[in-house]
Amino acid sequence: MEWQPIKRTSKPHNISELSGQPGVYEADVLVNVEPPVEWWMYFDDPKGHGPVEHQPRRAGSRTLQVLFSSSESLKTTVGEMDNRIAQANRRYEENDLPRLVEEDRRRAEVLADYEKGMEQMRSAADELGPPEE
Repeated sequence: MEWQPIKRTSKPHNISELSGQPGVYEADVLVNVEPPVEWWMYFDDPKGHGPVEHQPRRAGSRTLQVLFSSSESLKTTVGEMDNRIAQANRRYEENDLPRLVEEDRRRAEVLADYEKGMEQMRSAADELGPPEE
């Protein structure tokens, strides 16, 4: 199992005003890799973080979206998002990564046993040439 901690890799971009909500803006930010499904559960359910004006949300496989109403709330929201990313990384590493690594190890072990068995069967078959006349 290959794991890279998720990191924000861009400043807010694609800034636009929300349709039908004057004074509310949205912006996208990118992360380094597509997070695993389990990671998103932790990001979407932060523990111990106070409310912010607008919660960061998913907008794509590597894109998060923030909503804000001022430059100050943009700073607060992006800071909160960075905290949530760090917390989701910690929770994923503590709660899911060990299990997933062990599952990968077991799968590799089963595959190695299967391949060893197949090689033994091929060797046995090779020893059985055609009958002599």
